[in-house]
Amino acid sequence: MIGKVVVSYPCDVTHLANLQACAPGWQIVPVSSEQQALREFEDADVVLGNPHFIQALPFARRLKWMQSNSVGMDLLLSSERVRTGDFLISNARGVYDNELADHTLAMILSLLRGITASERNRLAGLWHRRALVSIEDTHTLVFGYGGVGREVCRRLRLMGGRVTAVRRQPDVDAVSEVPIIGLNEGLARLPQADIVVLALPLTAETENLFDRKNIAALPTGCFLINVSRGGLIDEQALESALDRLGGVGLDCLREEPPPSGHWAWRHPGVLLTPHVGRAPESPTCRRFYSLFEHNLGRWASGQSPVNLIDRTLGY
Repeated sequence: MIGKVVVSYPCDVTHLANLQACAPGWQIVPVSSEQQALREFEDADVVLGNPHFIQALPFARRLKWMQSNSVGMDLLLSSERVRTGDFLISNARGVYDNELADHTLAMILSLLRGITASERNRLAGLWHRRALVSIEDTHTLVFGYGGVGREVCRRLRLMGGRVTAVRRQPDVDAVSEVPIIGLNEGLARLPQADIVVLALPLTAETENLFDRKNIAALPTGCFLINVSRGGLIDEQALESALDRLGGVGLDCLREEPPPSGHWAWRHPGVLLTPHVGRAPESPTCRRFYSLFEHNLGRWASGQSPVNLIDRTLGY
């Protein structure tokens, strides 16, 4: 099988050469602008990367497979053409697991050990010692047990913490290092949690999952960490609970950056990072290169790509 591949992201000659080696005889066409994408999508069989995809999709006539460089599918699936298209989509699941888990752990430690509070005190010229929490004294509920959730659980266990994973289908893994429970049971256990981590995809089922009711169920002193999507949380409900929670770590919000008057900028109990759990990478050296090369090789040899998503589930 021979066809045409459009590469929609900036990349170096080495990556392009690797793609060509994985798909001998295929036409590999990099595009650097929306206008180029509109033109080249018309006879593309495969598109690698998200840039310009939604804008150029109406011009695609024979697209069979799209490889996303994101893990979350909510932005792509917000397009009706993407939701109803007859082409396959695969995501970058697994590429950013360790990076996101590291960021999650950094947020947890910063809040538990009072690092953020100490830094504010330093800037104010204050020397204030107070009681702090160690991970070995905590129980964490990790909502989402995909690659990121697994790595978060592993790190917390290695540091002596008790961990329970929450997922939509708790019986998927026959063997696991941590207990796995269903979503309803996980929500019912919120009052017993010391730390709650959100590592879920944003879907119709999970949007506003942490609404006023479930945020109210978090016990006083609980720490809430979100490294997934801002849409998982009712932000007004969270604002009303900030003074009784131990701290909130947010790497994502519904609007990014938030408006100047948003509570996330000013509340002392909030640790806010600018959506860098998956940090920006060099334009010509990206973590997803090896996955894209592997998947293109599979496609060119007649095999299905890994990480195919289910449009119905949203991941």
